[in-house]
Amino acid sequence: MENNEKKQVHLNVPQLLYWLVQARISICLWGRATGKTEGPGAMFTMNNMNTMPRSMGGILSSSYDKLLTMIVPGLVQGWEKFGYLENLHYFIRKMPPAGFFKDKPFREPKKSEHYIPWWNGSGAVIMSIDRPSTSVGINLDWMYADEARLFKEQSFNDALLTVRGNHAHFGHLSQHGSILITTDLPKDSRGKWLYRYLDEVDQETINLVIALQQKIAELTRDYDSLTKRKKALIDKEIAKMNAYCNEMRKELVNVSFASTLDNIHALGIDVIKRFRRMLSELDFQVSVLSKRLEQVEHGFYIGFNEDRNTYIPEESDWSYVDNLEIDFRKDQPKKDWRWDGDLVTDQPLDIALDYNRAISCMVIGQETIREDYIRNFMYVEEPLMLKDLIANFCEYYKGYPTKVVNYYYDHTALLGRNASSDIRHAEEVKYILAENDWTVVDHYIGQAPSHRSRYYLLNKLLKGDDPRLPVVKFHLNNTEDLVSSMNNTGTRRGTDGIAKDKRPEDDPNVKPIDAPHPTEALDQLLYGKHFRKLSGDSTFIETF
Repeated sequence: MENNEKKQVHLNVPQLLYWLVQARISICLWGRATGKTEGPGAMFTMNNMNTMPRSMGGILSSSYDKLLTMIVPGLVQGWEKFGYLENLHYFIRKMPPAGFFKDKPFREPKKSEHYIPWWNGSGAVIMSIDRPSTSVGINLDWMYADEARLFKEQSFNDALLTVRGNHAHFGHLSQHGSILITTDLPKDSRGKWLYRYLDEVDQETINLVIALQQKIAELTRDYDSLTKRKKALIDKEIAKMNAYCNEMRKELVNVSFASTLDNIHALGIDVIKRFRRMLSELDFQVSVLSKRLEQVEHGFYIGFNEDRNTYIPEESDWSYVDNLEIDFRKDQPKKDWRWDGDLVTDQPLDIALDYNRAISCMVIGQETIREDYIRNFMYVEEPLMLKDLIANFCEYYKGYPTKVVNYYYDHTALLGRNASSDIRHAEEVKYILAENDWTVVDHYIGQAPSHRSRYYLLNKLLKGDDPRLPVVKFHLNNTEDLVSSMNNTGTRRGTDGIAKDKRPEDDPNVKPIDAPHPTEALDQLLYGKHFRKLSGDSTFIETF
C-alpha cells in the first residue's frame, strides 16, 4: 500500500525552503496562488502521517464549510501530486473497507464523518472552530491550521490543547507536536496575533538546518553510481546530519513570507497581470505582494473590538452538511443558509443595502434581546447590478422557513440607479423579493442620518455599554469583507464635526469593496433599527 514510486515534484522557492527547514512550529504568511495548501499543507500532513505510523493529527479551519470547499480539496490535489490517491492510500469522511488497511491509530475516532484514515494506520481529524464537537476528546500528535488570519487567538489556543498525544511513541521525533499555520497576511486586527511568532524565530539555527540539508543533497547527488562501501559511509554521515536536524527542529520556530511573484514561473505573468487588473490596490498589496496592513489610526468604528463584536456560531444541527456526498476532486457544492449554523429560522431576516453604480452591498441580520447579529454580507460589482444582488440573496436563502424580510432604507433608496432610470432602488428590491415569494416589511427611516449621529449610535452599539441598546456581533466567517471595510474606514473633519472619510470611494486605485461602501449598508440597518431607542438622549439629538 505504501507509495514507493519515485516522482519528480516541482516546488517553488518558498515551498522548497519550508521543506528544508521543517521547524516544529512553521507559520507561512504567503500571498495568493503561492501553493500554501497543496504545498506546505500537503507536505506537512503527508510527511507526519508517513513518519509516525498509527499517529493522529488535526486539520483546522475557521469554518467547516471552508474545510469541505477549499482546504481538503487543496490537500487532495497536493497528495495526488506526490502519488497518494483517494480510496487507495486514504479515505475522506469514511472508513476503509474491513481489512483494507492493516493498522489503525493508537486511538481511532469512534465516528468517521470528520476523519481521514491513512494507509499506514495514521489519520487526520478535520476540525473547525465553528464546530467544537469535531475536536472533543481527541489527542493529536500534530496540527495543520489553514487561513489562520480568520482565527481569534484564543480560539486557536483552545484548539492547540488537543495536541497532546502519544509522546511515548513519537516524542523523539521533531514531527511530534508539530504545528503548521498557513494563511494570507491579515487584513484586519483578527490575525495580528500571528506576528508575535516573529519574536521566537532563531534565524541562526534555521540557517544551520538549511546548510545541513544542502550538504545532504550534495552527498546524495551521485549516490546510485557509488560502490556499496561508499554508500554505507554516506548513509552513516547522512543519518548523523538528519539526527542533528531533528534535534534542532524540535525547538525551532520559523515564520516565512512569500508573495505571488515567488510562484510566477508556475503561474505565468498573465495571472499576475490579471490579479493587478482585478484586485484593488489594498488587496493586491496584502494578498499578492504580502505587505503588512495596519488598521487606520482614527477609525470611524472606533468602538469595534474583535473579541466582543465577532462570533462563531454555537453548535447547531449540522446533519445537512454531514450527510453531503462530496467528490473532492471535482467542483464543490455551493454554500447556502443551511451551512451557517446560527440562524433563528422561525424569525425574519433584517436587511439593508447600499446602492452604487460600482458596487451594491447588502447586510443581513437578526436581533435578540441583548444582541444584534450581523449574520451575513453580500455584494456584487460592475457589471452586475442591484437586481443580481437580490437574486443572489434569494438563491442563498432559498427554502428558508420564514420568508419574511424587514427592509430598512433611507431616502437614497428612493433614487433611481441613474438619471434616466424610471424605477427606484427600493421598488426594485421589493419587486424582486416578492417575485421570489418573500414578504417585505417596510422600514423607511427618512433622510439619511448625519455622520455625527451614526458615529455616536453605532459606536454605542459596538461597545455594548448602554442598557438601552443591544451589542452588535458579526458572524466571523460570513462578514470578512464588511469587517475589513469597517477597520479601514477612517474619519475626517466635516462641516458639522466628525465625518466618515469617504474619499477612498473616489480613488481609482481603491477597489469598491475596500472603500467605505459596505459600511453604508451596515449604518442603515443598525441606525434604522435602533435610533428611536435614544430619542430622549440630548447628546444624540444634538448630532442631527
